[in-house]
Amino acid sequence: MPLLWYDTVLPPLTISGNQELALTLGAKTLVQLTGGTGAFQIFGLAQAGGNVAGAVITFANVSNGSATTYKFMGLSSSASSPVNRFRNPNGGGGNFDGIGPFYGSITYFYDSSVSLWIMLYHS
Repeated sequence: MPLLWYDTVLPPLTISGNQELALTLGAKTLVQLTGGTGAFQIFGLAQAGGNVAGAVITFANVSNGSATTYKFMGLSSSASSPVNRFRNPNGGGGNFDGIGPFYGSITYFYDSSVSLWIMLYHS
């Protein structure tokens, strides 16, 4: 059963290297990140079937590892397409240095007027 606010909760996602994520999302999706020890870079998010205006995604670090962080790369040219890139609050081109170690979360929404995933919140 999805959590109260989310209509989609994906199974824990194991990250083992730097990558762009390709996921099937609902309107409001929770993704639990877990995996090995390290600092992993996420270059972008490609929503299956194409990015949908207003889609919201929260990434939660549930790895419980003191040496595991996830860095969300702002406007990264490593994303497969410019429309899959993240825009972070520090001017958009900067990187958000992550969720973790231990626990943390970051939430983005897809803004079709600028064709980017825009950061809403982090903890």
